[in-house]
Amino acid sequence: MSYILFFIFLLVLFIIMYRFPFTKSLPVLMYHSISLTDSSDLTVLQSELEKQLNYLKNNNYETIFYDEIDISKKQILITFDDGFVNNKDYLIPLLIKFNFKATIFIPFNFIGKKDEWWTNSQNIMTLNELKNLDSKYIQLGWHTYNHQSFKILSIEEIKNDFEMSYNVIKDNSLTIAPLFAYPFGNYPKSKKIQNELFQIFKDYGIKYAFRIGNKLNNYPFKNNYLLKRIDIRGNDSILKFSWKIKFGRVKPF
Repeated sequence: MSYILFFIFLLVLFIIMYRFPFTKSLPVLMYHSISLTDSSDLTVLQSELEKQLNYLKNNNYETIFYDEIDISKKQILITFDDGFVNNKDYLIPLLIKFNFKATIFIPFNFIGKKDEWWTNSQNIMTLNELKNLDSKYIQLGWHTYNHQSFKILSIEEIKNDFEMSYNVIKDNSLTIAPLFAYPFGNYPKSKKIQNELFQIFKDYGIKYAFRIGNKLNNYPFKNNYLLKRIDIRGNDSILKFSWKIKFGRVKPF
């Protein structure tokens, strides 16, 4: 009997925490590629993405850009890495349908090319395609120049990567938000290099940088340059999706 009561207690506690979280937090979702027919770890079906966005709409989430964070509201930040053409083709219509916003992080050396670090077959948007994205629904962020892991680069190599990225932005009059996403979610572990990197962020006006982490970001943010994103996978059920945006962790699944 005591086990039954304990189970009921846990169930009630779970429901309370799910409905009324004790801390204010910002979920940041991380996507990559979208397909009409095939899904994988990093590729989500457009039909599944539509279900996920519909869930957010039905549960009163407000999708935002970085400068619209308001801890008094129920908000979520949707991000896509790499700037694939399929984002333009399959994401934009859904954002328009739901009146949602998303941030796309661009690896600047691969604009108009293919993803050499992953499949080497997916097309990345051209300059004209990036410039023609509707700023009502899309903002662009930094995803390095060469899409290399910052975990293995020296601070001089990182500085050089930033300078090349900046030149692409300046020379092509691109509108890029002061946001950065670490390729592969990797960042330097050395505190010394971290501090030097964070200074580079400040020098280039970067306000927020995103790793992975698969947890929510509680207010106030502990470190604006190590914000966590929740990895949304192609095989995530809507139940797993709903759990992720509420808790981040997916151990029950």
